[in-house]
This record gives sequence, C-alpha cells and structure tokens, in this order.
Amino acid sequence: MNHNGKSKSHGKNDIRTTENLEDVLYHIVGADLSALPGIRSNAILQIISEVGTGMSKFPDAHHFASYLGFVPRNKITGGHVISSKTDRIKSSAAQAFRKLIPSISQTKTALGAFYRRLAARIGKAQAIIATCRKLAILFYNTIAYGKAYVEQGELMYKQKQEDWERQKLAKLAKKYNVTIVNNNVKQ
Repeated sequence: MNHNGKSKSHGKNDIRTTENLEDVLYHIVGADLSALPGIRSNAILQIISEVGTGMSKFPDAHHFASYLGFVPRNKITGGHVISSKTDRIKSSAAQAFRKLIPSISQTKTALGAFYRRLAARIGKAQAIIATCRKLAILFYNTIAYGKAYVEQGELMYKQKQEDWERQKLAKLAKKYNVTIVNNNVKQ
C-alpha cells in the first residue's frame, strides 16, 4: 500500500523484501515517487542509484532532464534550426525512464494522454523522449521540493488541451479580424 492509500500491483521482476519497498524508498527519498504514473520501485532504485537522492547538483528540473539526454540540442544557423536531435546518453537512469513509457502509454493518465497526442502528431520516437522529459521533471520536483504528484486524469488533460486550443483560435481570430460563431467562420 502506498502513501495515498491505494494498493499497487507488483511485477514479476519487482524486488521483494521483508519490508514494503515503497515505504523504504519513501524513507530514503522523503517523497512518494510511486505516485508518479507508471513508475515502480525497481525503476526508482535504478534512477536514484545513478543520480542519488540529493538534487542539489542540478540547478533545476530542466538541467536534470538535460543530464538524462531528454532535451534537444538545437543547431541553429542563420536564424534557422537545422537540427534538433537529442544527445545519445547511455545512462542507466535514462534507460529506466525510457522503459516506463510503454506502460504509461497504455494508461488513462494525463501523461498517457500526452504521449498518445504527441505520438500521433510527431511520431513515437520523439513522443517517447518528450514523455521521458516530462516524467523526469515530475521526478525531480517530487524529490527536490517534496511536491506530491496529483494525477489529473486523461479527461482533465484533454479538457485543458481543448481550452488551450480555443484560446489560441480566439487569439488568431482577433489578429485576423475574423468572428467565430458556433464552429462557423464569418468575416
């Protein structure tokens, strides 16, 4: 049982101890990392074994994501981006985050909806990296600031996305002096 009162299923490769491993990790880290979507005790152990529990070596969450290789390196020439590939980093922590994505993609969580939306738009490979980056930032914030992760759910994520798209459309309509009435465009 984790700290939010929900029971979690255990995979066949999960480490078994006489004590509840999630409780031990909570004691070590000082935060409930098992509340993050798709993350299990084995992955938490693999990640903290490489990066540690003190996040002071990373100025912020974006530096942590960059350390893991989840941030694109934009090559810009003449004001144009000619390449934006991520670094190839052979880190066990980065591999642990990547291994979580297939299970996250199947969930009805906000992160699962984020992955599916990006996979349809930009492809699975880039969606995996973007989702890993988002998960790494959640991981960092949970450890560094003790912020408890609160799952929004897929429906809330989709609602926020639709609201953002409506705001963007209204801004464009105002810019081009167009009126939008019940899905019809009038000039």
